[in-house]
Amino acid sequence: MEKCIENEKGHRYSESSIPLDIALDILPRLSYKSLQRFKSVSREWSCLISTPQFLRKNYLLTTNASKDSSLWKCMYVASRGSALGSGPFVLETSDCNGSTREVRVGRLTSTSEFNFLGSCNGLLLLSRGRDLFIWNPSSGKKKLVSRPRSVQARHIGMSGLAYDSSSEDYKAVFGVWCHLSGRINILFYSFRTNTWKSIDGKDLPFLCYNIREQGATVNGAPHWTFFRKESTKGSNSTIVYFDPAEEKFKELLFPVERKDVCMFALGTLGGCLSVTYPSRAGLIETWVMREYGKEESWTKLFVLPSFHRYLRPLCFTKKGEAVLMGVENNRLVLCNLRDRSETHVSYVVNKNLYYRKPKNLGVELVTYVESSDFPALGSTERSKRVQLLCE
Repeated sequence: MEKCIENEKGHRYSESSIPLDIALDILPRLSYKSLQRFKSVSREWSCLISTPQFLRKNYLLTTNASKDSSLWKCMYVASRGSALGSGPFVLETSDCNGSTREVRVGRLTSTSEFNFLGSCNGLLLLSRGRDLFIWNPSSGKKKLVSRPRSVQARHIGMSGLAYDSSSEDYKAVFGVWCHLSGRINILFYSFRTNTWKSIDGKDLPFLCYNIREQGATVNGAPHWTFFRKESTKGSNSTIVYFDPAEEKFKELLFPVERKDVCMFALGTLGGCLSVTYPSRAGLIETWVMREYGKEESWTKLFVLPSFHRYLRPLCFTKKGEAVLMGVENNRLVLCNLRDRSETHVSYVVNKNLYYRKPKNLGVELVTYVESSDFPALGSTERSKRVQLLCE
């Protein structure tokens, strides 16, 4: 019996009535939930939707829909002893009305607090006690990583998750503080080869900027704010990113040189790298790099009044009319771009309302786009198996 597809208006179409080239154009534009439903249409469609090439195209198309705030999710975990519970929790970002749901990670060996270490292509890098794992919160799938003893949450100074499209490989990056030497060592892990490599931090021309910083991943590369070891005429602050293909650290310049500013916050807005910093008394500026890698494409996105010491942009919301921002890792504010107003975001957990002002409600935040499935970690062999099944 031929399976049919029913659209929102109740019209029914058979699979054979939809040419494959049209399906290839339409399917990658759909949401994660829709794709799961369309997998059951036919064996051919299920195989198509499962290929890494399709997953990559789907992710790029959804992230380019920068004004569709329903695609972006904000997840947080609360500090131990918080009235919110440990989480993780997903905040509904389409209207930021406080609607929150708890997400189950699955069976883990530890009951310690969760720590967000990076995000890329809808996948999250987390640790919980001795457990280090990569997780797709949309599908619920995860993969644990065996790690060296030195890679513990309390020793990690910077971290991130990268994707090398040339080898279809995800790589986790860590800057681990060595208390004996007083410097940071860089370790990165390849999910495809299941191997660890290290770089001596003394060989890098940069110093880690923040004691704890999660990289903002754009174009498959996590970015951080570092200090240059060699002083220059301009600011000593710079943007450093990890190139997963060459396994090297490279530099991007800030949109403006500011000697008097040392608190820069990196993020992603609409799939673009963003930087936010205090410009003048009571004002903050946010810039975005419209074309990745082209420093001349830095564009000032907005200037807002704010009296917070540190603001990190998370995602657009309310159809692009507002920006959700993290404040000093302990609360959220919603910045309206039209009237330049600022609203504290409340959370509703288990029908209980919590405002973000109490100090005991500290959180860790991460944003991601729902991905269509769990991309194989080391997916070259998987790609071959999928192609064989579809032939």
